[in-house]
Amino acid sequence: MEGMLPIALGLAIGFAILFLVEYAHQRKLIRTEVARKAIHLISGLILIAWSFYLSWETIIIIEIGFIGAVGASRWLKLFDSQYGINRITWGEFFYPLGVILTIALGAPRWVFILAVLHLCVADAVAAVVGTQYGKTNSYKVFGQKKSLAGSGAFFVVSVLLIVGVMQLAPADVAMVSRLTLFLLPAATMLSENLGAFGTDNLLIPLTVVLLLG
Repeated sequence: MEGMLPIALGLAIGFAILFLVEYAHQRKLIRTEVARKAIHLISGLILIAWSFYLSWETIIIIEIGFIGAVGASRWLKLFDSQYGINRITWGEFFYPLGVILTIALGAPRWVFILAVLHLCVADAVAAVVGTQYGKTNSYKVFGQKKSLAGSGAFFVVSVLLIVGVMQLAPADVAMVSRLTLFLLPAATMLSENLGAFGTDNLLIPLTVVLLLG
């Protein structure tokens, strides 16, 4: 492990992002759903960057720190942008837990990156598109609202992510069957649909790892 400095910096960056998004939300510059997904997107991109120069052990320790931090912030209600929504969700806990389990399952870096991209990009796009265009095509899964628009957006982004990885890491992708790659968008979209109460943040990366790992 690299030492305490990367861990401290990682936690500091995470809180800095939270405060910036909270400031924008309090100024009504962004809606609550956009604020939540902005955190997911930015933190996911940072995780991908970390995977190139931090050890997996260090990333796990940082994510465990985030679990403790979000637990404290939820209890103290520090960040309205993350909790001011009209549904029950524990996604802020399942997000770092999904990252930890992805690493623990021994995913290669390219699989880890693809899993995190599904979590931070595809899921974020699905939420924003669903909120904006899903009012007339919504349905409920385990009592929580989903939409055809959001699910379709997730599927399209998943396909684009897979195509992008195929171009950037052809040697790695060549080891995976074309059938698996073909099924991955549908499988991750299903995980996003079934993941009620924020469990999609756990199911999505695990689906990617289990299919590709």
